[in-house]
Amino acid sequence: MIKIKCLSDPICPWCYIGKKCLDKAISKFNSNLIQVNWVPFQLNPNMPKEGITRKKYLIQKFGSEKKIIEIYNPIVHKLKENDIEFDFSKIQFTPNTINANRLIYWAQLEEKGTLLVENLFKAYFAEGKDIGNIDSLIEISRKSGLSKKITKKMLEHDEKIDIILETENKYRDAGVTGVPTFIINDDYVVPGAQTKEFWLEVFEEVFQKNGRNYI
Repeated sequence: MIKIKCLSDPICPWCYIGKKCLDKAISKFNSNLIQVNWVPFQLNPNMPKEGITRKKYLIQKFGSEKKIIEIYNPIVHKLKENDIEFDFSKIQFTPNTINANRLIYWAQLEEKGTLLVENLFKAYFAEGKDIGNIDSLIEISRKSGLSKKITKKMLEHDEKIDIILETENKYRDAGVTGVPTFIINDDYVVPGAQTKEFWLEVFEEVFQKNGRNYI
């Protein structure tokens, strides 16, 4: 079995692209042979708790509208190239993602991590929802098969925040500086969003190394 840890944040467009390409590659194999574990990792750990407007965030991060366009042109190209649903015009707010990441941690324990991550990406990038808002997160968790009651209780308290921060610090200390980052079988580290073709080559190499072909 191949085990992949995906360090990701639900407001990172490259994480969205990386997930979709990974999904396409995994679909070519027996799903029981590739296990994906989503590891919460905040893109903006110093984001104010209440978040900020998207316009303010982009200007603070990239400095000018010209630079924003320069940065986002290849992102838009990759999203379209991979037929990924998005609408940046709907995104009015950039949230603090600690609560969304707490949900990912819990969903992973409930074996619903991949579905929740997909729904968070779609809610943010395609529907423009504020995924820092508790009501939005409760609805997304419900759609992902998680208990509405437990989600609400967790988000109204500080449960799991310490675990999220400890995990982030562990990986930052190990040298992770951005997302997405993929760790294969706790051995190989793959930074950045990769193509479907890249992942197919990786999977074939790992499986053939074990003397079997699982396609």
